[in-house]
Amino acid sequence: FSRSIGDTKAKELGVIAEPEIIEHRVSRSEGGSLFILGSDGIFDFISDEEVVSIATKYEDPSDACRVLVGLSYKRWMDKEERTDDVTVIIGRISHEPRRFGLRFPRWKCV
Repeated sequence: FSRSIGDTKAKELGVIAEPEIIEHRVSRSEGGSLFILGSDGIFDFISDEEVVSIATKYEDPSDACRVLVGLSYKRWMDKEERTDDVTVIIGRISHEPRRFGLRFPRWKCV
């Protein structure tokens, strides 16, 4: 998080400014794909596999985001008296033909 850049007190508590990044090349043969950006508030209580499973169940990424935020919040409150930042962005990528015969990725951020 940007709040941890130069924050020596946060660094003492284990807060780091280096994100975890996973890179995957998307091919046209995979059909529609999605990307998920989430804070540790999501991934501390929901596994990567469960996040993907939930995200792929919903046609509208905003519906999947609401479910993930709600589930993460519930799990946080079951275990702790407070929650961390609970943020998620899901985008769908497709390689459908567009007007004029051109192909552009189509995605939606929420």
